Amino acid sequence: MKKAYSLNYDIYSTYDRIDAIAEILDELPQTPNHTDLEQMADYILYGKDDQNLSVVDTKEILQPKRRYSSFQTKAEETESLDTLLEDPIVAQDIENNAKPVSPENKSPYKVFKQEIRRTKYDKDGNILEYGDDFDNEGNEIPFMRDLWKSIDRISLHYDMYRGKIPPDEWVRAHPITKY
Repeated sequence: MKKAYSLNYDIYSTYDRIDAIAEILDELPQTPNHTDLEQMADYILYGKDDQNLSVVDTKEILQPKRRYSSFQTKAEETESLDTLLEDPIVAQDIENNAKPVSPENKSPYKVFKQEIRRTKYDKDGNILEYGDDFDNEGNEIPFMRDLWKSIDRISLHYDMYRGKIPPDEWVRAHPITKY
């Protein structure tokens, strides 16, 4: 269904837009519905003044709610705290809701770092404590011993490349590259 009016977005000034809306309202045969009135109000709000600013830009009024207000615009995603604090209402809201950090205010969520447990042996080779290379029943997981040896070798080479320990023949034969 086509609307009984159309808004001319080429009109730049807020005051000229107010005059255009007044003419539209005078010519409409029926009372405009809520959606039409909201569209007309936004049309007026985003008209510019002599300094190329709208009343929303000058923060005389708050940004009108969009139909899908859960989506942020690109400008809102990158808005800094200083920009937010320029708005007196937002600054007051931030000040009222700010809580000092204390043990009671800490997040209830904790980030757990997985700890890798290696099997501990005594000097005779007997197992003192089982690690991740054994399953819950005490059976050795195949190839885990080879994996630990590879990890130890790579860690040793890494320390050699960093200069923590003198390099061996393999490290001298394979110099590190930028890749």
